[in-house]
Amino acid sequence: MNKEDRKAWVLDYLRKESGMKEVTESDCLKNDLGIDSLDACGLAVHAEDALGISVSNKKIKNWITVADVLRDYQAA
Repeated sequence: MNKEDRKAWVLDYLRKESGMKEVTESDCLKNDLGIDSLDACGLAVHAEDALGISVSNKKIKNWITVADVLRDYQAA
């Protein structure tokens, strides 16, 4: 998968998990989308299966916005 495909996958996952129709890079995971730390770990597990990319727990703990998540998956 290329960067745009990974971005689309992450945004789609977050839309489904949050129940929001639209997710933007500036959205706060917790405040805007209701994604807590357990949900973020779930995202990481599903992304590893779907994208083949592993993100460290240290990075996951630093996710605040959707842009933070995308940065880690697009950098891979």
